[in-house]
Amino acid sequence: MKKNTLNQLKKVANDIEVKWGEFFVKSVPALPVSAKELIVEWLWLLVVIGVVLLAWSLIGVLTLLLGLGSLIPGGMMFGSFIWVGMLIYFAGMVIVLYLNIKALPHLKTRQRLGWQYLYWSLLVSILSELLSLNLIGALLSGLIGFYFLFQIKEYYK
Repeated sequence: MKKNTLNQLKKVANDIEVKWGEFFVKSVPALPVSAKELIVEWLWLLVVIGVVLLAWSLIGVLTLLLGLGSLIPGGMMFGSFIWVGMLIYFAGMVIVLYLNIKALPHLKTRQRLGWQYLYWSLLVSILSELLSLNLIGALLSGLIGFYFLFQIKEYYK
């Protein structure tokens, strides 16, 4: 059962990669080659900065979660929704942090695995935002993230 579910998730992610990849490479204006090369050259450093900032923000979210857990009475439905949304966001961002850290050595050497880790990280981030009902954030991060990610995909072999 678990293996079948994992295979289905991989298939969905691969289908998204193919369909969105075609859209973001063929249907939207391409970045200039010099811009793509600049992004690829410095992407590992941008991911390092992102990892540091994300880790820092996770500490803040964890502090809020621990504080809110003690302040929200069981009967306050709205407060409970906020707490659950933050918990979902926190769990998703921990996974994103892990995937970004895993991507770092491969991005520096321009290996395809680094790009794939960033792709999975973006998917998890979007899913986390959707589950925590941050629909605008999911839409914007998806559009911007996929645009840049698919523009530089060809540089990772």
